Amino acid sequence: MLKSPTYSSQFISRLAHYAHNLSGEQGRAVAAWSGKEIASFPTACANDIPPLVVKARAAQKEWISMSASRRALVFRRFATLAWRHRDKLIVLSQILSGASRIDALDETIEVGNAASAVANLSKRVMGKQRRPSILPIASSVHAENIPVGVVAFFTLGDFPISYASMDLLQPFAAGNAVIQYAPSQAVLGSYAMRELAIAAGMPKDLWQILPGNTIDTGVECLDLVDHVAYIGNTADGENIAKRASELFIGSSLFLSHKNVAVVAHDADIDNAVRCLARSVFIHGGASSNNIERIWVHRSIYRDFLKAFRRHIYNHVRIGKSFDHTATLGSTYSQFRFDRCRAHVQDALDLGAKVVTGAKARPDLGPWFYEPTVLTSVSRDALMWSEETYGPVTNVEPYDSLDEPCQDLTSSQYAHLLTMYTHSQDVIDALSSSSSAGLIAINDSFIYLWANKHSSISSNRDTGNGIRFGEEGLLQYTYPRSVNYQRFGNLEPCDSLPPKRYETLATLLLNFTFIRRLFGLM
Repeated sequence: MLKSPTYSSQFISRLAHYAHNLSGEQGRAVAAWSGKEIASFPTACANDIPPLVVKARAAQKEWISMSASRRALVFRRFATLAWRHRDKLIVLSQILSGASRIDALDETIEVGNAASAVANLSKRVMGKQRRPSILPIASSVHAENIPVGVVAFFTLGDFPISYASMDLLQPFAAGNAVIQYAPSQAVLGSYAMRELAIAAGMPKDLWQILPGNTIDTGVECLDLVDHVAYIGNTADGENIAKRASELFIGSSLFLSHKNVAVVAHDADIDNAVRCLARSVFIHGGASSNNIERIWVHRSIYRDFLKAFRRHIYNHVRIGKSFDHTATLGSTYSQFRFDRCRAHVQDALDLGAKVVTGAKARPDLGPWFYEPTVLTSVSRDALMWSEETYGPVTNVEPYDSLDEPCQDLTSSQYAHLLTMYTHSQDVIDALSSSSSAGLIAINDSFIYLWANKHSSISSNRDTGNGIRFGEEGLLQYTYPRSVNYQRFGNLEPCDSLPPKRYETLATLLLNFTFIRRLFGLM
């Protein structure tokens, strides 16, 4: 373990102790740079879950009894605390995920940014909203969004700080309690963020964290909750969606990805190279927004490859450091490392060529893999159709825009599309060919992703969930309409015979029609 001024074994021990009352088999967290254990703790078993759900439901009643303004204040305090303790959180992220400092900093910024956004959105989305009434004089109507109750949320270990809280803020902001199922490697990050949330004023039992080595225990207990959210691979997500459907509960799934960039003939090569180097290698390629394939117009293909390789050589520095010496850390687990290495070797066996990288770095640690760029990758290679989820991309030339458009149209894993061009025709053709919920033009995805007031949807095999924005909150609610009748029952009756009822109804409906015709309601 490299020495860090903000790393504390007592801090790690305190976080691990939160799991002391669970009764499952032992789980452990390791330092990703070395693979050595830093904490062990019991995981959850099926018997642990029912009493925790009961506690969560009781806390949820307390939570929704708070005014929207007061709940918003909790999120603002949470954002402030996350930023105040950023040094400790950055180091914790680096230890658990193997990230560079710049990537761990991004994680911490995302948490505060997301918390500030939901503080603003929750007051607007969760308040009562007036709706036009069919009889505007006689009655009034309002709509409201009711929290579903308890949300089971399965999170990943790649981002132990942001995944531990950023996506969970949406169900919390919608008024729900959350049962979080976290892999052992991410549990310490989750407990750290929960500490800050409680310090900010969130009811203690509203956020229950259950460590686990598999998702099986959580899936078995979905009948205890009202909604399920899952961040992970498509295969497991499909099983969770099937189980949720059987139980008639909603699901929000954020699944596998295979993101594509297109560099057109008129692109600014230097800008494209800088943005794509960030998009490909951010957080070791573990982001749901990292670019795994780049299409480049043949007229600039060679120039792009030379510039891309030179930029990687000069600016993408692999290593382990708590300062900014390294810009690329390691993958975070043996599984991720093995998958990355297998995808590259499979592509090479099928004729791919190495532009740079394609080597493990055991001299740095067990899960380090060099920033890798391949070209001439076969369509039969694993990395062509499956997500690699590592610091690897392939660059391919195209002559006609039909080639990348066909790739985009056929992809089941399109989450992000980035393009580098000033041609509106190119932008329109690529946008209409892709089902991606996130499109960045002449930029990396960073600034678009940072706008937490705009929603990002998942489609096809990338899932059905929505991140951020009003829609991100609304997926954890159900709508309810309330009508208030001012003048009693206006149905036909003894005091309102049918003929008089028809006259009155016609008068009121004509009045309503005229108001709508002129946009007055």
